Amino acid sequence: MEHIISISSSLAGRDLALLKSMINILGTEDSREQQRLALQYTDDKESGIHIYTDSSNSPSKHCYYAKIKGRSAKKIIGEEINPKILRNFFASLFSSHDKSTQSSNTSEFVETLYNAMSAPDKGALAIQTDEALLICDFTSSRLFADQQIGDIALARVSTSSATFSQYATLPECLNGIGLSTEPKWKGSLSSVLWRLALRDGSFTLAKNFKSDEYSFEQIAWPDYGSLPFNSKHVMMSSILGAQPSNYKNLMEQHGFSEEDVNAFINAGCLSGHIRVLTEAGVSAQIIMKSKSDGFLSRLKTRFFG
Repeated sequence: MEHIISISSSLAGRDLALLKSMINILGTEDSREQQRLALQYTDDKESGIHIYTDSSNSPSKHCYYAKIKGRSAKKIIGEEINPKILRNFFASLFSSHDKSTQSSNTSEFVETLYNAMSAPDKGALAIQTDEALLICDFTSSRLFADQQIGDIALARVSTSSATFSQYATLPECLNGIGLSTEPKWKGSLSSVLWRLALRDGSFTLAKNFKSDEYSFEQIAWPDYGSLPFNSKHVMMSSILGAQPSNYKNLMEQHGFSEEDVNAFINAGCLSGHIRVLTEAGVSAQIIMKSKSDGFLSRLKTRFFG
């Protein structure tokens, strides 16, 4: 039996040509499944799947998404598309488990999470792994989980295969993953994201961050009374709090190592303390609620201006 799935897209140029080519290739391949899935491209936006990219909310990168008819969640494809990524995406989308699996390492996990936070209509994000269930509620800046998320649990989660599903609101998210109430454990989303990004300083959140056209501005002073940090993080906070700076300046003018800059920029961008500035404008960032409005803010002003 053949089941036809119609796919439309707002992509253009090379991206659209690649998408149509892969649909044709996958549509002609033999399948051993009893029910064969046939992919078909259409210009009708009311198709079963619509694939699009959004760069207006985050000029530092393009990110590709898929909206599936009848579902409120958006499926993340990635920062780029190529034949292998599209093949894996469609395979995971129509598998019996309907699961999008990411590579089992911290950098892949953090990059995918950062892409999800830059997506349009973000309200709540469900992250389902073999280790734990996490729900990021961006409206309240809270993280809900089915277990306590300390450093050990965070290490296990960040190196496990994960499914990321976006919803417009927290109630829709809970309903979408089959829950009636929030998981029992809850904590500060900003704090967890900061700690997660600090785990690996060997990569950057976006491939172009090291380019001279990208600079970084601290928009909220991190709560160093509760967050893990070192003296270099505080020094970079004072620099970016005073004026924007880029990778080259932080490393060459101020003498920080590439690993230290990676870790601090990753943590600040993921947690919402730092926003990205480009020649095209300011990237959209989630500004987390911060405790820095009190004592730490006054202390920072006293010592750093």
